[in-house]
Amino acid sequence: MIKSTPITLAVLGVLAAFTGSHLHAAELNASDGAAGNHFGASVNPSGSIGLVGASDSYVTGTGQGSAYVFRNLDTATGSITQNVTLVSSDGAADDNFGTSVGLSGSIGLIGASTVDIGLNANQGSAYVFRNLDTATDTITQNVKLIASDGATNDGLGNAVGLSGSIGLVGARADAIFGITQGSAYVFRNLDAATGTITENAKLIASDGVANDLFGVGISLSGNRGLIGASLDDFGSSTNQGSAYVFRNLDTVTGTITQDVKLTASDGAASDGFGNTSSQSGSIGLVGARYDDDTFVDQGSAYVFRNLDTATGTITQNVKLIASDGGAYENFGNNTGLSGSIGLVAANLDEIGPNDNQGSVYLFLGLDTATGTITQNVKLIASDGAAQDLFGTGARLSGDQFLIGASGWNGGTGKAYSGSVSSVTTLNTGSTSRTIDGISFTTVDDWTIGLTTDANQVTLTAGDKGSVTALSKGVYIGKNAGSDNNSLLLSGSLTANAVYIGAVGNAGNTLEIGTTAAFAAGAFYLAPENFLTIVGGDYTSSASLLTYLGGTALQVWSGSAWDTVYSSNYSDLIHSNYSSGSGVTTIQAVPEPSTLMLIAFGAGGLLLRHRRR
Repeated sequence: MIKSTPITLAVLGVLAAFTGSHLHAAELNASDGAAGNHFGASVNPSGSIGLVGASDSYVTGTGQGSAYVFRNLDTATGSITQNVTLVSSDGAADDNFGTSVGLSGSIGLIGASTVDIGLNANQGSAYVFRNLDTATDTITQNVKLIASDGATNDGLGNAVGLSGSIGLVGARADAIFGITQGSAYVFRNLDAATGTITENAKLIASDGVANDLFGVGISLSGNRGLIGASLDDFGSSTNQGSAYVFRNLDTVTGTITQDVKLTASDGAASDGFGNTSSQSGSIGLVGARYDDDTFVDQGSAYVFRNLDTATGTITQNVKLIASDGGAYENFGNNTGLSGSIGLVAANLDEIGPNDNQGSVYLFLGLDTATGTITQNVKLIASDGAAQDLFGTGARLSGDQFLIGASGWNGGTGKAYSGSVSSVTTLNTGSTSRTIDGISFTTVDDWTIGLTTDANQVTLTAGDKGSVTALSKGVYIGKNAGSDNNSLLLSGSLTANAVYIGAVGNAGNTLEIGTTAAFAAGAFYLAPENFLTIVGGDYTSSASLLTYLGGTALQVWSGSAWDTVYSSNYSDLIHSNYSSGSGVTTIQAVPEPSTLMLIAFGAGGLLLRHRRR
């Protein structure tokens, strides 16, 4: 049975009509996970593939390590396990295979920083795996990478970068001229190489000295490498840290030094600048996890632009900090960069009473920002607990992030995938996104459909979204002409206001599921747009207003927003209830002379309505 006021609304089933691109979210686990494996200590996404390291996992011996491939992350939902497990053919206990991981297309690069090579204990190596888009079960490497001049305790593989067929591998304890300052090695043609190979070029710092840890933070973008040296000294500033840019890695040979040196303009002793690095295009992002910004060891990160042309020694264009930063949070322990979007992890962040639960921060507009800025969005694990270390591994690829929590469940570890657009602005058109396992707080508007049609975001049960910064709100179809966008709310939403459509658009919907919770100042419902409530009949004024509780319902009068009360309900609202689906649909009464097409199955009826 359908109960309705004079107008019957045809929105039931509309939310199932999205046929465009999808990017879902999932929680990633190892099928053989066990306490102490530290799955998620390193992560890297590339397209729809994710690669996750578990450096302490047991294969033939404790601490041998493994890595796991997850495919179809653009469609995966819920809790998933790997498609492929990667191990080294010559693995042994305490190799720490999976200390670092790199992924480019279907090629993976895995660091094993404590592998013994001959009589050289802990010399380290890295392993290349191809065809990760089709491989199954457990596989071993296509290629093993070693340093031609490797020695005991070099730690080759402590950090890796991969771009196309070029690999860059750090050896932070390599001795240069008998001094343990660190180096990095370039390996080319990894799409075709076989067996065990040595480097094409070796990279060192022109001003390197003992214990710099050059090679601790590695990233590769095209043919340009960015290498951190987190214990580099500046005058009396011991262990301030620096980073170095090397170009033309597709052609260089021999031993070379940097094109550019990067430093922090406000660097100080023990900042550890360079502990991690990321690149995208000509932009670089460098972490300094021990920077004393406002608090001791609060941590920060620095953005450098024009790395394709810069020379000499340069300082940052932008400094990134957390707006809620505190002491010893390890902000900057990991970074990711995609276009102008930056990701900075703080894996020791305290969330409520949970010590070291960890968090990750998103920064937008890094191609133009200046000065010191704070995050646009903060991400946490919805099921987070103390000592999870969410953010131990954290990277970006396009719109997709992949975040490791290596301390979860006694160090078993877990990883989380999701998309930036799902928690910022989704405006691709005919596109759906899912938020699953992640909760977020944004200081900006949360927008689903800015100017385009048929964008859809689902906030899953158990997840929380917060949009409470001054003058910010949730927009579903923000501008005229942006139609048929939707927010499917099964989780919890706290917001100043939710705007459902705007004057001049139609079919935008807020659907509130049976598991949803909300606390909003108001729902603003524009004409020809819809509020749907799953699980009850709310067609009477009393039932609807009771359900909304402290959230006011506002509808557009033509010149202003009118608040819906029991006394004016019938003048402002049309609604229907389908007992078959258990869905109540609410719509604002159209403006005078507004024409609406009301669909009945395959047919339709054109009606004209006026406010009373």
